[in-house]
Amino acid sequence: MRWTGYILIPLILLLSTTAHTDRVSCPRLMVPAVPGVCIDQFEFPNRPGMKPKLGLSGIVEDYDRDKKEILDAERLCRSVGKRVCTAHEWMSACEGTGHAKYPFGNKLPKYDLGKNNGLCNYDKFYMGVDEYLVFKRDPGHMRDLDQSEPAGNRKTCRSWSGAFDMVGNAEEWVRCKHGREGWCLASRFWAEPRSCKALVASHSPRWHYYNTGTRCCLDVKESK
Repeated sequence: MRWTGYILIPLILLLSTTAHTDRVSCPRLMVPAVPGVCIDQFEFPNRPGMKPKLGLSGIVEDYDRDKKEILDAERLCRSVGKRVCTAHEWMSACEGTGHAKYPFGNKLPKYDLGKNNGLCNYDKFYMGVDEYLVFKRDPGHMRDLDQSEPAGNRKTCRSWSGAFDMVGNAEEWVRCKHGREGWCLASRFWAEPRSCKALVASHSPRWHYYNTGTRCCLDVKESK
């Protein structure tokens, strides 16, 4: 039988991290990231079958304060008793102890844009954007641009830890040392695959876009 790299590598990573994950007891819909930290299995709102919440900044913006809807990663995670993940935690949950390039292994299998045949949701065509409408978070334009998929829709887009959609689907805000004001974006989005280590560090955490979301982390006690 011929094994392909992207099938064999996740099995190796899973076996190699069993001892590590056994020490962490995570709440429902969360999985181990690093010792003592759990990460959401899906992008916020972390509900299987629901699309990610998009258009998020990292931290609160002045013109969001009077809105009823929370539109920044920091407050959203805090509202459910969690916090924004660090880049290290996020990448660890994506690549495993074997430091795989992608959640499914070191190889990016061939895919065709627009045919939905990638292992993750990174195979959509890029669409033209009206920057003014995005800045205003125009609901109609944001909806037209949204090519994200429901959480867990592609079973092949599962990392060693059990987290889904860590490549493609939505860009995710994380805390990082080298980003502007200590913030970066991980995962890229539905029109381009990026590796687990690929971070965008050029944006202020007050910046938001039609494809920006997040997932949250939680500090837990390690079991003996």
